Amino acid sequence: REFEYMIRQIRISIGRNSSRGEVDVNMGHSSFISRKHLEICFEYSCFFMSCNG
Repeated sequence: REFEYMIRQIRISIGRNSSRGEVDVNMGHSSFISRKHLEICFEYSCFFMSCNG
């Protein structure tokens, strides 16, 4: 399944929304995805990914 997201911020979070807060890209309600599963940052003209899940 294809998915595109236009990054318009320096930092975005990917995971699932919950009563504790929302993420920028919601990946649904699967228990395999943590609330803040992945973070993508843009620094020094490079993208960095951090897997938190």
